[in-house]
Amino acid sequence: MWFFMISCYVLSLVTSIMLFILMLQNYITVPFVKISPLTFLVFTSMVYCFTETLVIFFFVGTGVSIRDYSKEQNLIGRVPSTVISN
Repeated sequence: MWFFMISCYVLSLVTSIMLFILMLQNYITVPFVKISPLTFLVFTSMVYCFTETLVIFFFVGTGVSIRDYSKEQNLIGRVPSTVISN
């Protein structure tokens, strides 16, 4: 679980840096990026989509873990039935 959470943060940071480089690449030539701006845009978009998919997977998995834990510990009776669906 910690691996996915840290991965979400790291990939979000990487995506932000890539978007910043892409923005710079439109105005000036960035010497350490040797590919065209369009190719870099496609690659950045793929990394962003993977990051968002990982974030959603993490939240769904965490929610299922919390639901299962609360069922095991008999915490379901303390929570209104509209909050946790069966």
